[in-house]
Amino acid sequence: MKRRRSNRRRQTPTTRGPRIREIGRNRLLHSLAHHLQCLPDGLRRMLAQPIGSLFTLGVIGIALALPFALTTLLDNARSLTDDVESLDQITVFLIPEAEQSDAQALRQTLLNDPVVETISLRNPDEALLEFRDYSGFGDALDVLDSNPLPWVLIVDPANTSDAAPASAAWIETLEADSRVDFAQVDMQWLQRLNAIMDLAERVVYSVGALLLIAALLIIGNTIRLEIQNRSSEIEISKLMGATDGYVRRPFLYSGLWYGLGGGVIACLLVTGLLSMLQSASGDLAQSYQSDLLIRLPDISRIGVLLATSLLVGLCGSAIAVSRQIAQIQPD
Repeated sequence: MKRRRSNRRRQTPTTRGPRIREIGRNRLLHSLAHHLQCLPDGLRRMLAQPIGSLFTLGVIGIALALPFALTTLLDNARSLTDDVESLDQITVFLIPEAEQSDAQALRQTLLNDPVVETISLRNPDEALLEFRDYSGFGDALDVLDSNPLPWVLIVDPANTSDAAPASAAWIETLEADSRVDFAQVDMQWLQRLNAIMDLAERVVYSVGALLLIAALLIIGNTIRLEIQNRSSEIEISKLMGATDGYVRRPFLYSGLWYGLGGGVIACLLVTGLLSMLQSASGDLAQSYQSDLLIRLPDISRIGVLLATSLLVGLCGSAIAVSRQIAQIQPD
C-alpha cells in the first residue's frame, strides 16, 4: 500500500502541469476573444445613439482642435523666424557726402577685423530702388531732385566664440570713424520677437493642457453615465461570476472610440481652418512679393494628434470605470 501511494504522488505533478497550461491557454484565448468582441461592440453602441454621440464627439473634437491649431500656428510662426537669415547682421550707414572710394576703403578695413566674416556693399541707387519696390512711395520719390540715401555696408560677423560685433564697444568704435554716420544692429528686433514667441509658446501649452484635461473629463463623464444606464446588466454579469476586469473592458473600448472620433473631428476642423487661412496668407504674401504661406499639418503631426486623442479617451474611461464598476455590487 505504501508503494502505491508513493506512485500516485509521483504521477500527480506530471498530470497537473499540462492541465494548468491548458487552462492558461484557454483563458488567454477567451480573453482575446472578448477583446475582439468588445472592440466593435463599443462602436456599435456609440452609433446606436447618433445624436448624443455626435454632440459628445463634437465637444471633444473642439477641445482637441484648439490646442492642435494653436501649436500648428505657433510652429508656422517659428518657421518664419528660423528662415530669417543673418540674425546678427550690422548695417553701417555712411555719411551722405561719402563716395564709393570711401565705402570700399572702409570695407577693406573692416574685412581685416577677425570678428568680421563678409561685408556686402550697397550703393545709393540700389538702396533707392529697393525702397521704391517695398515702401509703396514710388510717386513721392519721383519728386526728389537727388538720391538722399547713402552708401551702406552690411556686415556679417564671424561664427567664433570671441566675435562680438554687436557689443556696444565695437559699435562705438565703428561709429567713431568719420566716414560712418551710424550703425544699426539688426538682431534686436528679432530677439524681441523670439521672446514674444517663447511667451506665446508657454501660453499655448498651458491652454492646451487645460483643454486636454477638459476632453478627458468629458469622456469620463460620458462613460460614467453609460455605466449607470447599464448597472443592471453589470450586476447580472457579476452574479454569473464575471470579474471587474471583464466588466470594465467594454467601457474602456468605448472611451477609445470617443477619443479617436474626437481626434478625427479635430483634425478635420484644423485642416479646414488652416486651409482658409492659407488662401488668405497667399494673397497677403503676393501683395508683399513674399513666399509666406501657412503650412498644413503633416502626417506626423496628425499621428501625434490621433495618438493623444486615443490616450485621452483611454485615461478618461479608465478613471470613470475604476470607480463606478467597484461600487456596483449584486445584492
